[in-house]
Amino acid sequence: MERRLAAILCADIVGFSRLVARDEVGTVRLVLRLTDDVLKPLIARYRGRLFKTMGDGFLVEFGSAINAVACAQAWQTRGLMPETPKPLSFRIGLHVGDVLVEGEDLLGDGVNVAARLESIAPAGGIAVSGDFASQIRGKSDIHLTSLGIRELKNIERPVEVWVSAFSDTDLAGEGGPTDPVHAPPPAVDRREGASVAVLPFATRSPDPADRYLGEGIADQLVTTLGQVPWFFVTSETASFAETLRGLAPSEIGRKLGVRYLVDGNLQKAGPRLRVTVRLVEAATGRQIWSERFAGSLEEIFDLQDNIARSVIGQVEPRLRRVEIQRSAARHGTPTAYDFYLQAQPLIRSMTPADHERAFALLEAALRCNPEHAAAHGLVAWLMTLRLPQGQGVDHEAGIHHAERAIAAGPHDSEALSTGGYALGFLRRDPDLGLAHLRDALALNPNAARIHDFAGWLQLYAGRPGEALDHFEQSMELSPIDEFAFRALTGLAFSQLGLGRPAEAVEHAKRARSANPNFTVCHRVLAPALIAVGDQHAAEDVVADLRARHPALTVARFAEETRFRDPDFRLLLFAGLAQAGLPTDGWTPPRG
Repeated sequence: MERRLAAILCADIVGFSRLVARDEVGTVRLVLRLTDDVLKPLIARYRGRLFKTMGDGFLVEFGSAINAVACAQAWQTRGLMPETPKPLSFRIGLHVGDVLVEGEDLLGDGVNVAARLESIAPAGGIAVSGDFASQIRGKSDIHLTSLGIRELKNIERPVEVWVSAFSDTDLAGEGGPTDPVHAPPPAVDRREGASVAVLPFATRSPDPADRYLGEGIADQLVTTLGQVPWFFVTSETASFAETLRGLAPSEIGRKLGVRYLVDGNLQKAGPRLRVTVRLVEAATGRQIWSERFAGSLEEIFDLQDNIARSVIGQVEPRLRRVEIQRSAARHGTPTAYDFYLQAQPLIRSMTPADHERAFALLEAALRCNPEHAAAHGLVAWLMTLRLPQGQGVDHEAGIHHAERAIAAGPHDSEALSTGGYALGFLRRDPDLGLAHLRDALALNPNAARIHDFAGWLQLYAGRPGEALDHFEQSMELSPIDEFAFRALTGLAFSQLGLGRPAEAVEHAKRARSANPNFTVCHRVLAPALIAVGDQHAAEDVVADLRARHPALTVARFAEETRFRDPDFRLLLFAGLAQAGLPTDGWTPPRG
């Protein structure tokens, strides 16, 4: 065998198994096309050698660390093939070390370390070893942030790990590997968000298979929590390390550099399983949330899916609340992430004054980081919320921020969903927005907010049945979401559109109770009450609506609303007019 020193690049496709399960033939064809049309020419340009592909994995050798990192940067931007309907996301690991060449295969410690680094790289990002970082220091201006010394699975010595995240920007020049490697714009850094580690679940059973089962459930949670764009989730290779067993939460948090821990325990009695999951604040050991799940070994995969969905639905809104409180109490210079967090509860209030304050905070976030994709998306979404509240809306500015969110956050489900929804709303093209929401759901299928956005766009497109499915999923995934009043209102519109006015009344009343400032709920409650024959209650609803939005008329609603279906529009407008909302010249169409 030939032994030599080389720079090794290992890459794999994020969520490949999920993509194959949904469309095996289409995914395989896309990967083959990507390999032949994009990656092979890219690797050749940077003087690399593609040793092998392994389904969703790629192993590449370079004679130079500079060429390797330049190729990796270009890979993470051009490799996305944005013109395709299913852009792919990669993780890349880079290391410099000894390799052994055996025919058409590449073996050795250098390959093993690069493969482990790839497994802990952020989606759409790069992880490099300390050895690799020292090789490019002063020769490449890629932005790297240290994660400290990490124990990597099946690697004898600890490895210093550095990571870099990217936005969808062309980072490498067109002239070849001798071009300077440009640092990415200050894209959203996942580690700026809520940092979380999932610990292996404890079991009292002496059976080693039970330990593996507990680790399997925890490993699934690593993947699931990693779908949330503002979580930074440590890999299982770090959080499952034997050296952490028995340590206090504060010590584990310090060693892993995280603020929150997810742990649990597993009990087995014959074929039955009981799993308890907790969310803990690492520094204090304070328990933020816990829940118990039960199932059978025969249904272990269904049980794992149920746990994953529940953890996302319950943990994400709770952590968001804790992070907002932490940010508000923070001393020192706020970051873009702090400003972004502090804007969110102001948006929920649905009052003009709070919306203006939210705009100011988001502007501050974008001054700190002009490429903060989620902040751009939140500005765009806020534009859509202001319109039905009777506030001024700059459509062009909203479209600009929506497009920036989508461009800067191709792997950020939150940016894709807020930006995609706003784009569909502001351009009056719901199917355009739904295309981006499908991408967001592929990244984070358990996000209640994304299902809420998809439901509204389906409503605007005149598909109340599909809308109902999304709103029900939103409520099931996160019944404690602070924006649940939107999903409840969407459920009411869907039920009314499906000819179920009694159910529409029930959901609209719940939405109005949750947030009466969200005047959209009045616009479905009054027509639904008319449809069930409660004229007096409908008049009371319209009186409340006029007190909150004095300038609203049927004609104005008809001009501003995005609902396309003419029969549904007539049902809404006629019901509001009958309940006492001024028509301002609107009349039902004849015939």
